[in-house]
Amino acid sequence: MKKVTKIDKVQNVTNKKQKLRVAAYCRVSTSNDAQLESLETQKAHYESYITSRDDWQFAGLYFLIRVSLVPKRINVQSLCA
Repeated sequence: MKKVTKIDKVQNVTNKKQKLRVAAYCRVSTSNDAQLESLETQKAHYESYITSRDDWQFAGLYFLIRVSLVPKRINVQSLCA
């Protein structure tokens, strides 16, 4: 008679990876209407792209409008946090 050995089910060990936190950084070089519209398009594109990824967590969106030699920075410091 043949001998049958029962093999117990191996517990499914899941190595759940932590989502990668991803932020977007957009910029325009002038404040004219076309450039500001471009900025809105960039912001919408990157937010949509990042949030479409299951393995990424949207960490924020940061942008720069450079009108002169002195850039107007908005929320850039929090990007480094």
